[in-house]
Amino acid sequence: MSLQLCLLETGETIIADIREAINPESNESLGYLVTNPFKVTHIINNKVNVAEMTEDTDTSPEDASSLAYSIWAPLSRQNTFNFHKDFVRVIYDPDRAVADQYTDILTKWLEEHTLVVETDKHNTVTSMGGYKWIHKNLGSNWK
Repeated sequence: MSLQLCLLETGETIIADIREAINPESNESLGYLVTNPFKVTHIINNKVNVAEMTEDTDTSPEDASSLAYSIWAPLSRQNTFNFHKDFVRVIYDPDRAVADQYTDILTKWLEEHTLVVETDKHNTVTSMGGYKWIHKNLGSNWK
């Protein structure tokens, strides 16, 4: 997985598994294959008005900001997208803490949104062959 952050033409920042698509004949970039993109929003929690600062003003960087993650295309049935090369402005590696947060969030999201289908093998009907097998074993009257 090539986990990277992207600044998009829309101004959004996403984190995803990003792979570049290259034209094999001209060796030019066609765009990017983006898998499991999440929008990353940087939230400033501690704003300080310099004009109103006193000795008691909390200027500590601790809890001064946070990150919020949301699925990038929540109405889509797919989780892999083709981004045109002009849609992506900047691609860069995430900080280790951001990468770990994304991995944890993606794992939880996939667990909650992956449908597991279990079949009852005792009640499942299977055939042993195609048309020729059915015709040979069931006769020409089968339709």
